[in-house]
Amino acid sequence: MILVMSQGADYILKTYRRTRKAFIIEYTCAAILILLVLAFIISGTVLPNFIYWVVVIIVILILSWTELSRAFVRYNITPGKLVIINGIIQQKKKNVYFHPLAYVPDINLHQSRLQRILNYGSIFVSGDQSETFQVKDVDSPKKVLEFIEEMIEKNKPNHGAPPQQ
Repeated sequence: MILVMSQGADYILKTYRRTRKAFIIEYTCAAILILLVLAFIISGTVLPNFIYWVVVIIVILILSWTELSRAFVRYNITPGKLVIINGIIQQKKKNVYFHPLAYVPDINLHQSRLQRILNYGSIFVSGDQSETFQVKDVDSPKKVLEFIEEMIEKNKPNHGAPPQQ
């Protein structure tokens, strides 16, 4: 759990990012390219130097693109809202307040077979037409889903009060 104090009463309880597991194909391709180059070097096969440089540049591009993609999206959960931050230099922030989500009709967890095996997935929350958002490719999505549901429950208007009839 990440606990960061910020200005005012809105401090960050947890921060989530896209998991590296979501980029397993990219990391695998980079590893295969590196292994191919190493296999050629070990076997003594002579290739032109520019081929080695092209492979190195491709591997660097693949790895830097995946890390930039991870850095572009953050999900900060505070006691009263979920803040979705897109971008690094030019940022777009979307604040989703838990209070209006108190009567959310639909919270879903989406995982493919591979995502279930690797324990990551995406959470989709749809309330009103304007209150639709996605927490994409996070580790332990069931825990994240439960945490979001807990925060929504805590922010209900009559939280802790007996229902009125």
